[in-house]
Amino acid sequence: MIETGDAVKVPSIKPLLFLSLGLAAWIDFGSLHDLDNADAVIPVLMSLNKLTPFYWDQDRFGALVPLLAVPVKHPYWNLQLQWFLNAFAGVFSFVLGARYLFPTREWPLIALAGIGLYFGLTPLDFRFHYLGPEPYALGMTLGFGALLVTPPTVSSAVRLLIATVLMLLAHWINIGLFLILLPVVLALATASRLTRARNGVGQYVIGIVIIIVGALGGFLMKLLFATQRTTLGFSSPNAWLWGWRSLLQGVLSGLSQFWLSLAVIAGAGLILTCAPRGRNERKARVLPPLLLVAASIFYSLLVGMSAWVEDNAYSSRYLHPAVLIVQAAVVALLIVPLSSYLGDRVLRKLSIAAAVIVLVAAGIGFGLPSASRVREQVARIDPVTLDVLSARCTHVAGEYWNVWPIVYRASLALFERGERRPIYGLAGRSAPTVDAAKAVPLEQMRIALLPTPDGEGERWLRTYDFPPLMEIERRSTLIVLEPVRSADRK
Repeated sequence: MIETGDAVKVPSIKPLLFLSLGLAAWIDFGSLHDLDNADAVIPVLMSLNKLTPFYWDQDRFGALVPLLAVPVKHPYWNLQLQWFLNAFAGVFSFVLGARYLFPTREWPLIALAGIGLYFGLTPLDFRFHYLGPEPYALGMTLGFGALLVTPPTVSSAVRLLIATVLMLLAHWINIGLFLILLPVVLALATASRLTRARNGVGQYVIGIVIIIVGALGGFLMKLLFATQRTTLGFSSPNAWLWGWRSLLQGVLSGLSQFWLSLAVIAGAGLILTCAPRGRNERKARVLPPLLLVAASIFYSLLVGMSAWVEDNAYSSRYLHPAVLIVQAAVVALLIVPLSSYLGDRVLRKLSIAAAVIVLVAAGIGFGLPSASRVREQVARIDPVTLDVLSARCTHVAGEYWNVWPIVYRASLALFERGERRPIYGLAGRSAPTVDAAKAVPLEQMRIALLPTPDGEGERWLRTYDFPPLMEIERRSTLIVLEPVRSADRK
């Protein structure tokens, strides 16, 4: 935020830090687990079985959370710890974002209003892609943390070092983070220059340099450690209009109440800004939010031009960073001029009331937390997993979305029985563990083949060059295969 008047005391971040921790625990034991899938359990298997610098078989999602969870060997608690860390990053990104973008006495209310709107007015599957095991929230949290630590001059070597390390971590987590952070910082620097703000542009210039260093570091890690290469170029210009349209439809679908609320807030904010009392501060209040919205639109246009996003059907999850910035900007457009009518005491009371509303929104958005419900859901033994266990299978081959949840649930069941033998998945993202999977002694190898119409499981067995196999048992859920023994070949 642009500071044009006398210095104001910026509220401490600690209360919202503790609130974010509590909300993360709530989310961790809430309904977000209803959307558990293969993508969600692979980070757990990475942490337990084979840790790699990036998410298995890719080069753009750094494995910081699986690394932090390595000491937790229990599959259930490893999952819960990772979900807690991801949820905390998601909630805290709203806090750090508001604190960085609008460093005035109103920032806690801006953050709380944003969290409440997001929890209460967006569908669960939309929130899953930000608060769940995805790179966007953690990258934004580390990125905003780095920018907050960035000093206004280069005289503070310690702060510069901390900011650089945080930004490098942020771009390890999400290599495309610079695409949103650079436009945002440029927007703030432009607003500061145009409004002749007393805080100047020095800190923004240093922030831009740190973002560039972080991006270069992220690309270096991608070159050094990645096993798969993400398509980094643009799609065909003929596809751009379709891409923008698809992203817009995706981010609007199911979010009508959310966007309508932001429209009402923006309208109310513009009315207050035009009031006689706010005439002198009109430019400083309107320009930063408008430029931040413009930066978010610019980022969204870049996303719609990406060949990688085109390959992934223009999923709306790629726009989450833009949604976060737009929401903060619109909420600030109302709260900043409103606060000119309020004293510090009233503003604190409003923040407390907003925190209560956030808790209500958490109840609406995630239900009441229930450790027993989540435990039962995560550890449930479906018929396929039961057959994998009873047949003493060492591998599960089949379609990606089916294989990995079965591998996780079977691994959890074995761990709680006291058996420490691994179960390997043979599907998409199996490459990091395929050497260990093939090293299982042939006399112990029993492969659960999950039948599919296109024979995907058989294709993976051929791809990874497994020895000749024979069927030894057929069940309603799977086929059990064993390597052909020398005697059987005769």
